[in-house]
Amino acid sequence: MAARTIDFERPFTYVFKDPGWVQKVLLGGLFHLLSVVLVGAFISLGYQKKLFLALVDDENAPLPEFEVSKDLAEGVPILGIHVLYWLACVLMAFIPCLGTCISMLMGLAAMVLVPASLTRYFVTNRFSAAFELDQVFAYIKQNPTNLALYVAMALIVGLLSSVGTLACIVGAFFVSFWGALVTTRALAETYRLSMEQPPQSSEPPAEPASY
Repeated sequence: MAARTIDFERPFTYVFKDPGWVQKVLLGGLFHLLSVVLVGAFISLGYQKKLFLALVDDENAPLPEFEVSKDLAEGVPILGIHVLYWLACVLMAFIPCLGTCISMLMGLAAMVLVPASLTRYFVTNRFSAAFELDQVFAYIKQNPTNLALYVAMALIVGLLSSVGTLACIVGAFFVSFWGALVTTRALAETYRLSMEQPPQSSEPPAEPASY
C-alpha cells in the first residue's frame, strides 16, 4: 500500500505559524548570506537537520532556536553528502561521447536521490547510511509520490528565490532560507507517513537520532 500523500499547502504555511518566525527567518537568511564563505552553509544545513528531527517527533513542532556551534558541526557532514553526490554527476560529464547526457540524467535523478539519502542520514545519524543505495532506493520505491511532491516544492521555492534575486539580491537569501524550511517540512512529513507503511526491506525502519 502506498504511503498517504503529504499536504502540499502545509509546508508553505508552516513557517508563518511560529510566533518568532520573522526573527528566525532573518537570522537564517543572514547565515545563507554567509554561505559564500561556507560557515553559513554549515549552520543552515545543521539547523535543517534539527528541524527535520523535531518535526518527525512532533508534526506541530515550532521552529527550533539556532545553536550556532552545534548547528555548524551538524552541517559539515550534510554538506559533504551534497558535495559527493553532485561531484559524481560532474565526473560523469567527462565520460567520452555519452558523458554529458549521463551527467544530466544523474542530475535529474539526484533531485530525488539526495533528499532520500539525507533522510537516511538524518534518522540514523550515520554518514555511511546516505550511501547505502539499496536502502535509499527502497525508500524511494516506498514513497515515489511524496518524493515527487517534494521535488515540485523544491522547484517552486527555487523559482521564488530567483524572483527574489531579481527584486533584491540580499532578499533572495531570506527567501532561500524560507524555502529550505519548506522543503525540510515536506521531507519530514514524507518520512513520518512512510513509517505508517510496512518496511520494504529486511532492515527495520530507522528511529530518529536522539539529542
